[in-house]
Amino acid sequence: MSDDVLSIIPTDPHWQPDRAAADCVAAIVADLTFGDDDVGVDVTWHDTLTVVDCGENLERIGCPHCAASIGLAWWADLLEGHCEDGFATLAVQVPCCAAESSLDALQYGWPCGFARFEIAIWNPERAWFTGEELTTLAGVLGHPVRQVRAHLCRSANVALSTLVCPGCEDHGMVLCDYFSAGDDDAAVRVLDRPGGPDTSAFEVVSLKGVDPVVVMARLEAILTGCTYDEACRRPRSGQLLSSPDDEGAFIVTVSDTLQEALGSATHDFLVEASGPWSETGELRQYAITSEAALEVLIHLSGLASRARSSGLRLFCWWAL
Repeated sequence: MSDDVLSIIPTDPHWQPDRAAADCVAAIVADLTFGDDDVGVDVTWHDTLTVVDCGENLERIGCPHCAASIGLAWWADLLEGHCEDGFATLAVQVPCCAAESSLDALQYGWPCGFARFEIAIWNPERAWFTGEELTTLAGVLGHPVRQVRAHLCRSANVALSTLVCPGCEDHGMVLCDYFSAGDDDAAVRVLDRPGGPDTSAFEVVSLKGVDPVVVMARLEAILTGCTYDEACRRPRSGQLLSSPDDEGAFIVTVSDTLQEALGSATHDFLVEASGPWSETGELRQYAITSEAALEVLIHLSGLASRARSSGLRLFCWWAL
């Protein structure tokens, strides 16, 4: 459901090596990255400046002029607009203070870069190259290098039921579609159409058995260090917005505290939290592993982060 990519790029975004040097570095990289059968090395020359971003690892972007945070939605729109043709220039006007800047000068929460040459290592077991190793690679390549690590989810609106619990249809697990919306009224209007939130209008993470009341309160307690009872008492924790007399499905809120915790969580923190969350009684009864719980957390974290950047809140369409 996801990939990790460790990329080596020149420090000068425009610089490109000759093929002989690139092949030598690729061979060294292959020797340095021991891993399983999923590991692969791609060597790419780009015709134009191309973004090498960190994917779901990106936590924030800071402005080098006014120090304000730049919304991740602005960044996502920028990448979408240049996904096919690349960048003719890195010059940009930042949205926060309208200052003229350069894309490679922005302050990225995780390393990001731009390049016309890239060596990408897919699913390596190691996290980063050491400084000494980068110096060696730079010497062989003929130019200083830097590294970017990306976590890539293969689908944004993905149904995770088969991932979380293979065969869970046999257990009668409830459907829980988590989505972002501008306000409570917009969220409740999702009930106007059958089958849950429309993925063409909302960003959705579809789950089974991860209910918005008990299971999400357990998660909030783990992520924020409070007790389960404290998590349940927090504002908007599992609050029913639709009528209790509705048949089939309800709209329930996700607390702002949990949304903030998910949206600001690093990948390492999600890894740490996945184990305790998978050991809670509600998930353990379906034999949900820590690996499966981590996949859910990664998707929920991405949903929360993008919602926070766009001024949206999180909700759950809960079909019993």
